Amino acid sequence: MIDLGLSVFILILFLAVVFSLALAPVCVHWHREKDQNLRDLERGEVNQSPQFEEPHHHDLERVEETRRRLLAIISLLILHLTHVPSNDERIVTSRNDGCVICLEDFRLGEDCQAMSMCKHVFHSGCLEEWLVQNQSCPLCRIDLSFSSHLSCSIHHYLGAQHGSFM
Repeated sequence: MIDLGLSVFILILFLAVVFSLALAPVCVHWHREKDQNLRDLERGEVNQSPQFEEPHHHDLERVEETRRRLLAIISLLILHLTHVPSNDERIVTSRNDGCVICLEDFRLGEDCQAMSMCKHVFHSGCLEEWLVQNQSCPLCRIDLSFSSHLSCSIHHYLGAQHGSFM
């Protein structure tokens, strides 16, 4: 079994690499613009545009989308979503209301995940899409943000039995 400290270190290292790779294109673009302006000044060409340009709208959208996706990944990893086996009859018999995201009933053979903090169960694909846009449980709206639940999640992970969802 992997030590929890090592797991957290690997997770942080992985997220730092992903975040760096996601922001690299924006930084490269800004750096190229700055270099071009410096070359123009050295040649005596006066650039009428301001020295600092506001980032393009599509760059900001890409950064925001990357941030939302990273928060979703962090939520998925830190909050220890439990995979519910597709043949687990407890889903069908105990959750009459089904998935509140897509409003469809659970069926045997579907991939589902249970949130470790509140134990609510959702279709895996539905939950992943939800967490890209939101940092809360779709049913009870418990806050799932990384900063507010890191210590709580680690404590819950240490105290929980792996694989149980109810």
